Amino acid sequence: MRHLRRSEGPRLLRHGLTPAGAALLAAGLFLLPACRPAPTDPADLSSRVPLDRWLDEHPAIAASIAWEETDGSVRAYSGFTHAETRDLASLVESIRRGEETGLPEAPPLHTPRDPNGEGDGTDLDPEVAWRFFAAYVAQSLAAEIDRRVPWSMEALPAADRALLLDSRSLFVSHDGAYEIPYRLGFVTPGDPVRTRRFLEENDLLGATRRETIERLIDWSRDHLAHFVGRGDAASLLATWQYAGSPAVERMLRGTRWDGDVEPGNRHWTYGCWGTGGFLRAVLRTVNIPADVMARCDHALPHFPSEGVALSHGDDPYNRFTRSGRTPASRLLVDDATIERWLGDGSAASGCANVSRRVAEIALEDLPPYALEVYCGDLAKALPREKGRVFQSFASLGTVGDLEAAGLWRRLQERLDAIGGCAAFPRAGSGGG
Repeated sequence: MRHLRRSEGPRLLRHGLTPAGAALLAAGLFLLPACRPAPTDPADLSSRVPLDRWLDEHPAIAASIAWEETDGSVRAYSGFTHAETRDLASLVESIRRGEETGLPEAPPLHTPRDPNGEGDGTDLDPEVAWRFFAAYVAQSLAAEIDRRVPWSMEALPAADRALLLDSRSLFVSHDGAYEIPYRLGFVTPGDPVRTRRFLEENDLLGATRRETIERLIDWSRDHLAHFVGRGDAASLLATWQYAGSPAVERMLRGTRWDGDVEPGNRHWTYGCWGTGGFLRAVLRTVNIPADVMARCDHALPHFPSEGVALSHGDDPYNRFTRSGRTPASRLLVDDATIERWLGDGSAASGCANVSRRVAEIALEDLPPYALEVYCGDLAKALPREKGRVFQSFASLGTVGDLEAAGLWRRLQERLDAIGGCAAFPRAGSGGG
């Protein structure tokens, strides 16, 4: 798992592409619909679009729509120009007809990238950022107007609606452009219509927000794979063929890592920060708000409408989770427990609780990977206090605590029942 170093923030936008790569990405501009309409005087509203009237009847939703300008000032929908409201209304009607927005899955970057440079991230020209903002707001409004999901944005607290309708939930202004900071999750959104279609085609839409969240986490358990590399521009290009933050649509489709000897694509994710952003970007297309809590330089995906979170963004595809096919319903932890375990992330003692929920479930279930790790310790004749079994469960107590819980006794009993360590030929290398 790649930890986010505190010093990384200031250099998120220092990468570049080769001239040829920059030209290819720049060509992506031609995939966009007409750019943001030229601003006009807000008072020049000689005619109103139908969306205005619908928003008049739903003032709480209207009040949550906001756009951050490049100077950091914020305009509410009531301050949008006629051209901007007309642009948004046109996108809403287009989406209601089932049409895609025309957004590219990997938009052109504002800052040239050097694949051999330091840092990583996505930044967008203002016109491109506006198109993404308008498309995602339009997707949310279309879903609300047509009742495409059984839940409503109107019932959400204002802070949760802002996670769906405020441009600062997608990116923030920075030096005349818009960047996607780590705190929003390390991904680049694509077309919300295509992303929502993925949920529908894979039967991931549930009857409730909670069920939909769990289905997507279960999909992540079965498909996502932690990326390999240093996290620099070269790693991004080698894994997602994009110098910005991983494109969500490419994560959904799968890409081929240049260093992979196996044929075919895999659904690579940029560790806990990438998974947090991935869950946010996909769920917002069906009006489920999500954010990312930063604790101990790790990302914890959080679902405020349900009052639950993951104890670590890597939990869905942790080897214990995957080998035991642990359902998301058991992985999600209520907000009060997360606060008790981790607090604000400043205490080293709390940091041991990152991924604690996975360890708790593994202690209860003893999934196949726990047996494999145990066999690795046996092969190396490691004392319990120095073995990988203890390292894996250290967040739950001391060696004595784990012995009292019968951990090693139960591992041996389970191992004897399946014929011993011969069932795990790679265990001699320490569990894989």
